[in-house]
Amino acid sequence: MTFLRALLLFLVLLAIGLAVAWKQERPRLDAYLDSDTFRKKIAESTSKGLKVEGDFAPLHHQGCDVWTDFFHSKGRPGEAIASLDAETVTARFNPWGVLLRRWQVDRITIAHATLTLRPPDPKKKVPLNAGHRPWYVWLMPQKFYLKEVLTPDAQVLWDVDGKMSGLRHVPMRVTPYGEKDWRFTGNGGTFELPQLPLQRVADLSFIVTKPYLIVERATLTPMKEDDPGWLKVRGFAGMQPEDEHVEAQATFADLPLKSWVYPPWRDRLRGGRISGNLMWNGPRALQGGWGKGDFAVSDVIFGNTLALRFLALLSHNKEWANLRLREAQASWEWRDPVFNVDGIVTEAPGLCRLEGEFRVEKGRLTGIIRLGVEPKSLAWLPKDGQSLFTRDPERSADYRWAVAHLSGTAEKPIDDLTPKLRHAIVTSPGTLLKLGVDGAAATFGAGG
Repeated sequence: MTFLRALLLFLVLLAIGLAVAWKQERPRLDAYLDSDTFRKKIAESTSKGLKVEGDFAPLHHQGCDVWTDFFHSKGRPGEAIASLDAETVTARFNPWGVLLRRWQVDRITIAHATLTLRPPDPKKKVPLNAGHRPWYVWLMPQKFYLKEVLTPDAQVLWDVDGKMSGLRHVPMRVTPYGEKDWRFTGNGGTFELPQLPLQRVADLSFIVTKPYLIVERATLTPMKEDDPGWLKVRGFAGMQPEDEHVEAQATFADLPLKSWVYPPWRDRLRGGRISGNLMWNGPRALQGGWGKGDFAVSDVIFGNTLALRFLALLSHNKEWANLRLREAQASWEWRDPVFNVDGIVTEAPGLCRLEGEFRVEKGRLTGIIRLGVEPKSLAWLPKDGQSLFTRDPERSADYRWAVAHLSGTAEKPIDDLTPKLRHAIVTSPGTLLKLGVDGAAATFGAGG
């Protein structure tokens, strides 16, 4: 009992002594926390961890909370971070972490944060100067521990074809992953890439490590909140110059077709939804990579071309002017340097159906297309033209079928059916009279 009383008395005296010391040294500590010396020390430690060269605005504190107006930085030579800017930064320091020999920050909140990335270049990297370590360094905490970072407005951007693209205005939470890596989660904001439609970020979770960027899940949706479409992606990408390998899988459903096709075709399409999936395994570039996928389009109207308008006029069937395609689907595979597309099927019920496949190898195109047309729509053609379309016992009896063999290049495809049709029309004066000047232009390729 005497020992316990002595121990209790010692603890009481120790607590009183610490309280007195704290009261006496608190003004000096407060002055140090508000000083440029402390600000520069924190900026140096933060910059070293992020591999940037940056600085904080003057620091302010109250109790365990520290805040500043901004942290601005530029990436060190050769590093993946090009710049990191944070506005209105508040941190909550946990003094009990010192007992675990670590500087512990329970939370950092940032009003606005912009991270700009670039390809790393090991040849340009400059080693950090270790500097002089004071003799008392072994008494200080040796680790920095951060529980979470919260920001309602984060941007992660990189250059794509000369345009800064990526994540914009995403509410984001950053938490530790393992000992040295970080997990980023968020929802809201937008994702943008050149030539692709702007998408809303519905759900996002990715991990940044030294060797890899790991996308655990990413769900994107069209900008209209009531649009049912969605795109889901997962995979990983190498972050080092010696390893740029990418493995990714994506599934998508009910996306509005028009916004996903190249601009010249957008004016020819109305409505339509596209669904499908794709896989990629290989480098970021097409060279040396492998990928495959399939897609299906439903309820799309294809029109607004001079050729279709004249076909509607000559066949006495207005439905040709705007083809209502009930289905359109295909599968594809890229295995460098070959691009295969097969299982092509598209149909405007009661009017026409197209089936086929093609192959592109080193730019050269080969393939076969089978075109089925309802018999009544062929009546305007001369007999030589009609004879190109025959019954096919392996295909729908509702149509008469013609075969087109593809050649040329991907940029300038050639088929052998069009010249045969042109020859049949040219040798038929009556058909030429029916076509007229504009109709002949459309038939011979001068029209839209």
